[in-house]
Amino acid sequence: MANQGARVGTLTTPKGDPGDNFTYALIRGVGATDNRKFQIVGNELLIGLHNFRGIIDGTEFSVRVQSTGSPSGLQEEARLTLTAVAPFRITAFNNDLDQRKVSLSWNSREGNSYRVLGSMSLLLPFIELVDSISSGGLVTSTVVDLSVFFPLELPDQLYFQIKEAE
Repeated sequence: MANQGARVGTLTTPKGDPGDNFTYALIRGVGATDNRKFQIVGNELLIGLHNFRGIIDGTEFSVRVQSTGSPSGLQEEARLTLTAVAPFRITAFNNDLDQRKVSLSWNSREGNSYRVLGSMSLLLPFIELVDSISSGGLVTSTVVDLSVFFPLELPDQLYFQIKEAE
């Protein structure tokens, strides 16, 4: 869950006068539907005073940003569409059971570390499979060698949890 002040992205202006420094602001106009949910500090687009609890994957938000170059005074406006991504939803599950390995991919936040937990049943405790996987961007992926945890035989079903490392 994203908290107030969490970074959504970095704003850049691809054109302008050489030597210009750019400032950014959320402005009214077409596409400014969700401006009040975000804030800009410097060139960073951040979560504002909004509770994003319950927002599902794929929910889109629209903001309108103005870029002003200095000293030129050149102004550009753009509508940005932002798509919500749940941080721990497993997005891909590829397995090579002949090699007894499972590849897991999930949405993650830049710079965070994660723990991968597994269980044979939702009723049994989850055990830690992999720890401290540092994400370098939006999607993190890891391969888990199941033979270490299930040396004799693989269970019929496996359940996985992805948790942010503390």
